[in-house]
Amino acid sequence: MKTMKHENGYWIDEHGNRWDDRRISKSQAEANSNSLINCTDCTNCANCIFCTDCTCCNGCTACIICITCSGCDSCKVCTKGLILYDCFTLSFKQNWLSKICIGGNEK
Repeated sequence: MKTMKHENGYWIDEHGNRWDDRRISKSQAEANSNSLINCTDCTNCANCIFCTDCTCCNGCTACIICITCSGCDSCKVCTKGLILYDCFTLSFKQNWLSKICIGGNEK
C-alpha cells in the first residue's frame, strides 16, 4: 500500500497524486492511489497508467493535463466530453457533445 499524507485538504500519495478529503476518505484515496500505475501529480483520478497532471480521469494511458477523461490513450489537454462526470464517486455519464482533444486516441 502506498503512503498517504494529509495536507491542505487533500490525501496525497508519494507521487504527488491527490484526492479531495471532503469527498474521498483516506481508504478510498489509498484504493485510488493503488489503481494508478506510474502516474504523477494527478488530482481525483483512478485506474490510469503513465499519466501526468490530469484531473478527474479514469482508465487512461499516457495522458498529460487531461480533465474528466475516461479510457483515453496518449492525449494532451483533453476533456473527451465527460461534462457530467462525477469525479468524486468515479461514476460516469457520457456527454459526447463536447469532445476536445489535442492528439491521442479514445480507447
